[in-house]
Amino acid sequence: MRTRSPLAVILSLFLLMPFLGTIQPEPAEASDEIVIGILTELSGFMAPAGIPGMKGVRTAIEVAGSKVAGKPIRVVVEDTGTNPAKAMDKVRKLVEIDKACFIMGPLWAETHLAIAPYLDKVKVPSLTLEANWETMALNNHWTWITNGGLIQNTYPLGIMAHDDLGYKKASAIYPEVAGGPDFYEGFRRGFTERGGTVIQEQVFAPETQDFIPYLINVKKEADVVYEFAVGAFIFPFYKAVQELGFKIPTIEGPGEFPNPEVLKAIGDILVGRRFVTSYFYTLDTPGNKVFVEAYKKRWGELPAHVSGCGYSAGQIALEALKLTGGNTSGEALAKALGGISMDTVRGHITLTPDRVGTLDYSAGEVVKVEGEYTYKYLKTYSVKMSRVGDKLEYSLVKVK
Repeated sequence: MRTRSPLAVILSLFLLMPFLGTIQPEPAEASDEIVIGILTELSGFMAPAGIPGMKGVRTAIEVAGSKVAGKPIRVVVEDTGTNPAKAMDKVRKLVEIDKACFIMGPLWAETHLAIAPYLDKVKVPSLTLEANWETMALNNHWTWITNGGLIQNTYPLGIMAHDDLGYKKASAIYPEVAGGPDFYEGFRRGFTERGGTVIQEQVFAPETQDFIPYLINVKKEADVVYEFAVGAFIFPFYKAVQELGFKIPTIEGPGEFPNPEVLKAIGDILVGRRFVTSYFYTLDTPGNKVFVEAYKKRWGELPAHVSGCGYSAGQIALEALKLTGGNTSGEALAKALGGISMDTVRGHITLTPDRVGTLDYSAGEVVKVEGEYTYKYLKTYSVKMSRVGDKLEYSLVKVK
């Protein structure tokens, strides 16, 4: 069974928004204040990712002195509850009442898909805090996917699994939620293009708390298990791995491994596991040391993967506002975003005409140094993106 189609999600939201076509934001009053709205998952199963994403955006704005183009910035934060209908209510508040010129988020693909048609109507740009559906950027012209597409993010993971780790037969376990099949598709595509074979797929429901049946069912000939235990799923997943003494190696989609708080909570069982992602806090990227120190001071913890995604999305929003000289009209900001090509804590990001970020992806390994869990950088995968008809295709350009 698959997750709901994008069309089904959009239709369900239209039933909840019978007057969507008539909604237009009131003209912003003349003001020196710039309002940036952060809309993400602060509760629900995606909260373990949504909260650090929010913290990353706020840190970017605070490092900039909460000002841009000589104007003060006011940040308004709202919680989607990992719920598309609630996300719709909150985005309308941010746009129509708070007069936000940017919507930062949401994180979860299904909540972002829910608000995208509304943002197209009101012409307010939204920057995703993580990877998201490529089709959303292709179909919704006021959404920019700053961290690249879902398939794009896990494509190099499949290449690493085959070429670097030597795996030939994979079993896959991923959630029946928006984004789950697409993240898996990226891994499958990279893995099979290099000569690997996926011999089994298991899809789990959003309410799943017991992963022992899935692990017991993994075919014995598999030499690796691809898993995407996103958000709160990661804790029961690795509890099951530990209880069973599961021996087949697991490889993580871009989920919760690059989160220091998750490492502390799960412990030694994650040591030695590898992943591919766009950010982890030990990267040697422009401005990353400043970010890490500012984040630690502000929040009392090290930044997670999604923290870096949120921070770099904030950097992009600030750069667009600089380019407009503080002009917060949707048209001016859209034009500025179309010319973005800049260094961030994730490395260099270019926003393509299709509004999907192109960036490098870094491979890392969980290690334990002097009793502390951290990350060892391994290599970087450069992935080329190109549009073919109504789809985005990816290919490995180089490894460095």
